[in-house]
Order: sequence, then C-alpha cells, then structure tokens
Amino acid sequence: MIGSTDDRLLGFAASERLVRRFPNSAGLVRVPGGHCAPLEYPEIVTAELRKLIDIRVPTAAA
Repeated sequence: MIGSTDDRLLGFAASERLVRRFPNSAGLVRVPGGHCAPLEYPEIVTAELRKLIDIRVPTAAA
C-alpha cells in the first residue's frame, strides 16, 4: 500500500486502516503529496511495485 500524507480524498489514516485489515499485505509506504502518488512520485511507486513483484513472483531459479 502506498499512502500519501496530504491525500484529501482518502487521507493517510485510511491507508493505515487498510493495511491493518489485510495482514498479509506487503506493508505501507508513506509518500508526501496528494491522491495521485503514481503521477507525483513515479520513481517511488515503480520501485515499490518492483519490490512487490520480487517478493510475490518466484524466479525460474527458485
């Protein structure tokens, strides 16, 4: 989950509640900014998605 500190639509607290509700989630990353983290912080979002893929998708060598 990626939550933005200044998200006026959902608020960061909503991201925190969602992560608690889904205990198998990969966690919560806090970014500054509003509701459009992929547009405001594409590098952070891309890096977090890559981490998630690395965790969830086994490689052929595994």
